[in-house]
Amino acid sequence: MIPGQPNPETPPALSTPIEVPEVIEISSAEFDVVAYAHFLLTQLLRQNTALLHGQFQNGTGVWLLRRRLDGTEGPDVEIARMDSVGAFRVVLARFGYYYMAVQLYGGFARRVLTHRGRQYACSIYMSNDNCTGYWMRVYAHVLAEQTGSS
Repeated sequence: MIPGQPNPETPPALSTPIEVPEVIEISSAEFDVVAYAHFLLTQLLRQNTALLHGQFQNGTGVWLLRRRLDGTEGPDVEIARMDSVGAFRVVLARFGYYYMAVQLYGGFARRVLTHRGRQYACSIYMSNDNCTGYWMRVYAHVLAEQTGSS
């Protein structure tokens, strides 16, 4: 794997669960798109049911997390901000390539992600296109907990 490259490995088949490493904070020194995607997913998958959504508009990209407990929507909490449309689009491309089976410019995918011994059902919607805009929504809820994991 080459650090900083948006797609250093072959994407897994849609039927293959993906393990998401824990990334609590991102370095401001050097942008690493793989670590950035792991950071966003770590924030999402620390909840039982939540929505991660981001959009680049008016010169700023904002990533928000919304908890969705018992069928009610919580408030949006900002978890990250980006000032570069190029960097924002690289993050979208990373999700499109690795988590959405090479849909770089937009699409939909259902995935099972695992994180800290839990499996999550995820629905990912993304647009990385001049006409439809630069945005993504990832809905996640716990499927199962694995025993013997921390």
